[in-house]
Amino acid sequence: MVVAWIMVFLIILTIIVSVLVSKKILEPFYHAMDEIKKFSLKDSRPMNLMKTRTEEFRSLNGFLIKMSESSKKDYHLLEELAENTSHELQTPLASIKGKIELLMDSELSENQLITLSSMNDELDRLSSINQSLILLARLDHFEREDSHLVNFSQLLQERLFYFEDLFEIQNLTLTKEIQEEVYLNFDKNLATIVINNLINNSKRHNIDHGKISVILTGTYLQISNTGNPPTIPTDELFKRFKRGNPNQNSIGIGLALVKKILEIYNAEISYHFEGNLHTIKVNFSK
Repeated sequence: MVVAWIMVFLIILTIIVSVLVSKKILEPFYHAMDEIKKFSLKDSRPMNLMKTRTEEFRSLNGFLIKMSESSKKDYHLLEELAENTSHELQTPLASIKGKIELLMDSELSENQLITLSSMNDELDRLSSINQSLILLARLDHFEREDSHLVNFSQLLQERLFYFEDLFEIQNLTLTKEIQEEVYLNFDKNLATIVINNLINNSKRHNIDHGKISVILTGTYLQISNTGNPPTIPTDELFKRFKRGNPNQNSIGIGLALVKKILEIYNAEISYHFEGNLHTIKVNFSK
């Protein structure tokens, strides 16, 4: 009986020792796994891997450091190329637009004016795409610490007032429930971009004699508008160059830009369509 208990004790002891030894041996591996999970292309901090005498783990660490640094380098080169290209495009776009406007002021036939006007509209769209891409690139380096409390209630009222004439032209009815003194930690310029894009989106994708509803509380912003069903899957609406209505004169970056900005502040944006009513809701982080 005593021998049996001794055997049980030895087996348990062996298991415990094996687990402890195994955990100690594999500690560099688990540490490397944690570093991989925390890895980000935007983080300048190098991977902090545990030193080890085990040749296999040393090879693994060397490979991870080499690949992570190479990935970051390629990412920043691509990012820099995109931003530089967008900046370089601004000058020729402005030059072409100026020449088109000069031509439109000269004596031309009606068909020529229509053609130039169409070219000017497409140039405006191209310029808008370019500016949005520049802003998207800059957002990758935006520091949330630069933000401060913004009176969202006041800002929303100001932007709605700006759009009132445009709503009247399209015979749109606006209803709003805006809680007073809603302050959020935001960069004011980015907050304005978010509000402008969401309001403009509700106007653009509306119908004649349609409706727009705006609700703001301390925890969320909700904008609803009447309109036809979306022509693309709803999960693609927040992707770049995706347009709910291809016939609308939009660049397809607005909602992607809004989503990118909101991610900085840990805010969530969602969309649903029901009963000919489009609804976009932004849940602010607490």
